[in-house]
Amino acid sequence: MAPPYEPPGASPEMLLHHRLAVLRHHRADAHAAAWQAAGHTVDTIRGLADGPQRERIEAETNRRASLPYATLSAVERSRLLSGLTGPPASRSQRSNVTGTAGEDCLGRQDSVHLSGLDQRS
Repeated sequence: MAPPYEPPGASPEMLLHHRLAVLRHHRADAHAAAWQAAGHTVDTIRGLADGPQRERIEAETNRRASLPYATLSAVERSRLLSGLTGPPASRSQRSNVTGTAGEDCLGRQDSVHLSGLDQRS
């Protein structure tokens, strides 16, 4: 997976938006691969009713889409989820989204973000 383009001086909000968009598109690709592997086309998947076959496709989508998160520890995944679902952070708290305070958004001291989605290594 290629890292998203991140212009120099981009705001933490823009970086977060771009990085989440990469994950969103990865999930869409995983879903298309799952229903194609199950023998469906765009037309047949649109007409597929809820039931066991759709549940299997969703489970396979989840499996494929989970790969970028596999490098995160349970604590890191929990912190990521809390950060995405919790109340908006104050301006000073949001500075850690990009690691400007020596940590990335998961509290790690290195510069690897979200399973290598950051351009830095």
